[in-house]
Amino acid sequence: MPFAWVLRRFGHTVVKMRDGSLLLYGGTDGEGTIFESVYRLTVSPINHSGSSNSTLGPPVKVTCQPLRSEGSAPEPQFGHASWAQSRDASKHGFVAWGGCTEKGEGGAFYAEVQDGGESLRWSRINGAAEVMMLRHSVVPVPGASDAVLAVGGGVNCFSFGSTFMPLCSLWKLV
Repeated sequence: MPFAWVLRRFGHTVVKMRDGSLLLYGGTDGEGTIFESVYRLTVSPINHSGSSNSTLGPPVKVTCQPLRSEGSAPEPQFGHASWAQSRDASKHGFVAWGGCTEKGEGGAFYAEVQDGGESLRWSRINGAAEVMMLRHSVVPVPGASDAVLAVGGGVNCFSFGSTFMPLCSLWKLV
């Protein structure tokens, strides 16, 4: 699939998996379309002889593979935060935290890669239905597999953060 069309978005997240691939999730095109799609991006260098005039580094090839969604997938959203996390050390997964949907709702969801990387199984994170955060950062708390620290961001989806969150808030994943 041509990656230029897939990458025309903002308010999305990209998470690096243990196998080196990247998962692109959500976002908006700024013209009213909000995405729920997840793509596996694979980046590989292009053999290039000679010098490059670019300060961006050597040219790369990006391939995009859409992943099917199963289970309790979130509504299309943007402005969320994501990070790689697995409930099982032998699997790949990520968490999508906060964000905004067309309905002005948020939440927190876990997605686990299934079927050899062909699909995702989504589940809602219990107790996080009220997570309505936009343009924030979230990181797992070191040494605590069930806690995350959310930093900054706003809570009013369509005024883009006019109601600010406390500087930091600690959340327990249950």
